[in-house]
Amino acid sequence: MLNHLKRKEVYSSLILTILIFILLFLPLSLYLSNIYKDFLLEKQRLETQKQLNYYTLNLNNQLNERFSLLTGLEAFVKNNWEESINQNNFINFTNGLYFSTSGIRNFIIAPEGINQYVYPLNNNQESIGHNLLKDQRIEVQKDIKKTLTTKKLIVSGPYKLRQGGLGIILRKALFRNSNFWGLITMALDLTTIYKNLGLDNPNLMIDLAIKSDGNIFFGKKNIFNSNPVVNELKFKNKKIEIGAIPNQGWDNSIKENNRTFNLLLIFINFLILIIIYSLSYREQKIKYIVTKKTRDLKEKNKILNQKKEIIKYQAFHDQLTELYNRRFFEEKLKNMDNKEQLPVSVIIADVNGLKIMNDTYGHHFGDELLQKIAKILKSVIREEDVLARWGGDEFALLLPNTNLKEAKEIVKRIKTITKRKKCKDLSISVAIGLAVKNKAEQNIYEIIKKADNKMYQDKKNGR
Repeated sequence: MLNHLKRKEVYSSLILTILIFILLFLPLSLYLSNIYKDFLLEKQRLETQKQLNYYTLNLNNQLNERFSLLTGLEAFVKNNWEESINQNNFINFTNGLYFSTSGIRNFIIAPEGINQYVYPLNNNQESIGHNLLKDQRIEVQKDIKKTLTTKKLIVSGPYKLRQGGLGIILRKALFRNSNFWGLITMALDLTTIYKNLGLDNPNLMIDLAIKSDGNIFFGKKNIFNSNPVVNELKFKNKKIEIGAIPNQGWDNSIKENNRTFNLLLIFINFLILIIIYSLSYREQKIKYIVTKKTRDLKEKNKILNQKKEIIKYQAFHDQLTELYNRRFFEEKLKNMDNKEQLPVSVIIADVNGLKIMNDTYGHHFGDELLQKIAKILKSVIREEDVLARWGGDEFALLLPNTNLKEAKEIVKRIKTITKRKKCKDLSISVAIGLAVKNKAEQNIYEIIKKADNKMYQDKKNGR
C-alpha cells in the first residue's frame, strides 16, 4: 500500500510537471525565442543601417565634391564671356579641376549646344562637334529640355556613356542677358567612385544595391526585395536609393546566435523540469531566471537605444569638425524657409589654400585647419543660427532674421578673427560669400548659389 502511494505520488508529480511545462513553460519558451529572434534581427538591422549610413555619407560627399567642380566650370565660362574662351585657357583651367579628384570622365563646354571644348581629349575625341540639341537619345533630349527650361543644373543617368562605361552626366544651360549661350557638361565615372568607396571589397559585411528611377545600376537586383534598410540621397533633380542587407541574408546572419539561445532555452527548461519534479526551491529558481532574462533584455534595449542616438548623431554631423553636415543643413533650410524667418542671410565660407597645405604638410594639418576654422565660425553665431560643413573645405551659415547689415558685421568678425589666428605658425584665411533673402518669393537655393558665386569671387580677388 505504501509503495502504491509512493508510485501514485511519482505519477502525480510527473503529470503535474508535464502539465505545468506544456501550459506554462513551453509557451514561454516559444515566446522568449521569438522575442530574442526579433531582438537579434533589430540589432542586425541597426548594425546594417550603421554601415549603410557610412557608405551613404561617403557617397554623398564623393558626389557633392565632384558636383561642385561644375560650379567652377560655370564661373570660368562667365568670367571669360567678355574676352572669349579659347583652347589654351580652357585646358589650363580644366586641368586643375580634372586632377583635383578622381572619377572625372570629362569636362565639356558646348557653345550653342555644340561640343567645342573637351578635356581631356584622350578617349573623348568623338564628343567634339556633337550637337547636344539634336542628340537622338530620348533621356538626353529630356534633360537638355529640362535645363533649358529651368536654367538649373540637371543630373542625368546613370547610363552608358558615349565613350564607354557607366556614368552620371551633369549638365547646365547658361544664359547671357537672358539669351541661351550654351551648355556645360561634366561626366562622372561611377566605377571609380565605387572603388573609392570600397564597394568592390569582397570582404564587405553587407550587400549593397543602388537604384534611381526604379533602375538598379549597382549590386544584386534581389536586395530591394529582401526587406533592406534603405537610405535616400537627393541631388538636384535626381533621387538615389541605397539598400543594404547582411551578406548572409537576415535569417542566416542571426542563425548561430539564435540557435545558441534556443539551446540555452532547452537546457533551462530541462533544469526547470527537474526542479519542479523534485519539488525544491521551484519558485525561487523560476523567479531568478525570469528576473535575469528581463534585466538582460532591458539592458540590451537600453544599449540599442543608445546606439540609435549615436547613429542619429552621426547621420547629421560631420565627424571631423563636429558641426552639422550638409544633409542636416538642407533639412533646416526647408524648415526655416518661411516668412517668419525673413530676412534670411546665407554665408558660404571656403578655406583658402587647403589643398596646397594638405599636399605640403599632410592631411593631418588640413584637418587641424578645418577644425580651427569651424571653431572660429562657431564662435560668431547665435543659438538660432545654423552652421554646417557644406563640402570638403566649405562651410555654410544660415542666419534667420538677419538683414544685410547685420550679416556683414558677422562676415567682418569672421575675417578679423581669422586674420589673428594661425595654424602651425601659418596664416589662415577664408573666402566668404554673402547673400540675403528679403522676400518670400525669392528662391532660397538661388540665394545660396549667389552666396557661393560671391565666395568664389572673393577667393579670386584674394589671390
